[in-house]
Amino acid sequence: MFASAFAIYFAFQKIGNSVSASYEVSMELFSAEYISKVILSNKKDKTISVWSMHAVVNKDMQLELNKFDPPLILKAYETIAISLPKYSELYLGNDKFLPEFMTNDIRLHIDIGDKLLACKDEKKKPDTLKYFSQIGKRGVYFNGHIYNDHVIHILCYYYDEKPHTAFIDKSGIIGNEWGFSYNNIGKADASSDDVREFLENSGLSDIFTNYLCYKVTYPEINIAFRKAASDTET
Repeated sequence: MFASAFAIYFAFQKIGNSVSASYEVSMELFSAEYISKVILSNKKDKTISVWSMHAVVNKDMQLELNKFDPPLILKAYETIAISLPKYSELYLGNDKFLPEFMTNDIRLHIDIGDKLLACKDEKKKPDTLKYFSQIGKRGVYFNGHIYNDHVIHILCYYYDEKPHTAFIDKSGIIGNEWGFSYNNIGKADASSDDVREFLENSGLSDIFTNYLCYKVTYPEINIAFRKAASDTET
C-alpha cells in the first residue's frame, strides 16, 4: 500500500507544470520604477524551458519583462533569481504609464514554449496575452547610461585622463558618474548658464581637462556649451 502511494506521488510530480514566483521592485533617480528581480521556483520533478516572462497589471494590461533566447532552463525543483534590465519609461498607447508595482495587482506569467504558465497563486492560464492592452517600454541612453525625463543636463567631462558622464536632474542633483563633494547645482530647473557658473565657481572647470554640456529636452539633447579652447591649452 505504501509503495503504491509513493509511486502515485512521484508520478504526480512529473505531471503538469507548477512554478511559483516572487519579485522585487526598484526605483532609481535616472530610470523608471521597474521590476528588478524575479525569483522562480519549479515545483515539479521535470525541467521546463522559459522563453519569456510577463507581468499582468490589474488583469487587463501586460508588460513583457524579458525574453530568453536561447530559453532559460529551469531544472526540476530548482529556484533561480533573474535580474531584469532598467528602462527610461513605460507607455500605454501614446500616454506615459506609471505601473505602481507596489500597489497594483501584479501577476507573473512565463511562456514555457507550448503555453503560458501563470505563476504564484494563479490556477488558470489566460487564453492569450493578445487580449491585454500592451504596455510598451523604451530605454533612452547616452554613452551607454540610461536616463529619463528627470534629467535636464548631461555633462561629459575628462578627469584623471578618463571620460565621465554625469546627469543633472530637475532638482539640481548631479549623479551617475560623479564622485565630487559638490553634488548639487543649488538651483531647481537650472539653466545652462547656471551649470556653467557652477563649474566655474566650484573650481571644477579648472580641474577638468575638458568638458561638454548638453541641454536635455527629453529625449532630445543639444549642445549647450563646452570648455573654452583657451582653457584647455597647456
